Amino acid sequence: MSSYVFLFSVYYISFFPLWISILFIDCTNIFCSSDPNIITEIISIFAILIILLLCLIVLHTRMKKQKSGDNCETFTLCEVKLNKKIIVEFIFTFVLPLAAFDFCSWQGVVLFVFFFLLLFHILVSLFNYPMLCSLVFFGYKIYDCKYLDIDNNIHEAAFICNKTIKANKKIVADNISNDFYFIVKTVE
Repeated sequence: MSSYVFLFSVYYISFFPLWISILFIDCTNIFCSSDPNIITEIISIFAILIILLLCLIVLHTRMKKQKSGDNCETFTLCEVKLNKKIIVEFIFTFVLPLAAFDFCSWQGVVLFVFFFLLLFHILVSLFNYPMLCSLVFFGYKIYDCKYLDIDNNIHEAAFICNKTIKANKKIVADNISNDFYFIVKTVE
């Protein structure tokens, strides 16, 4: 369950550009519109900010736990390639289309929440790691790597690290989900 909460938190934070856009739309509707019915906008603002705060707390707690090195494995990196286009792909594929909903009406908000949660379910089921691109906002980089395990078998996975990593280095990493690892440290 904690992994599911972590994945939702990272997923929610990865939509940060969308949340800023919705907050802007809601605030301009509250302050610049003559419409006296602004309850949807007020609820939306508080919901976005509270969920964002909770997700940041979950992310911070999990990343702190990751750095402790519990349940880690040691690998040797064979090939390392920085994934430079993940954020752009994520924003244009997932975030931008969701901005088309009407966030000032109940029907638009309910429809948005339905598609947002459906997209989350699909991404978690397939574990599509672009949703973890929100960690890039905190100074982490995502690498597509080939690595040797303890038995010298070659595997492919995505690794996230707040430092630059290179091939032919030993690393200690914690498995986040499927083929995605958080690098705890490099071994000299």
